[in-house]
Amino acid sequence: ARYLQAGVPFIAFINENYLELFDTHKCCVLINDMNELEDAIKEILSEYKNYSAQCYLAFERFYKIENTIMPLVNFIKNSKG
Repeated sequence: ARYLQAGVPFIAFINENYLELFDTHKCCVLINDMNELEDAIKEILSEYKNYSAQCYLAFERFYKIENTIMPLVNFIKNSKG
């Protein structure tokens, strides 16, 4: 979340959590193994401004507390019997 908040794209190993970020915002490059690292770095550097802009959008959507707290509060309210 801190990388996204700062507009810093990142490289990570493929996992379910990062796949959602990757699918909704092009803010990261996902790799299967370290052999893909160099290409991932080149990819980010070739489109850094776009990746960075998407980081800010992803942070707003998934991590900014002002945007995420009300759905959580409503979920908790609706979950009570």
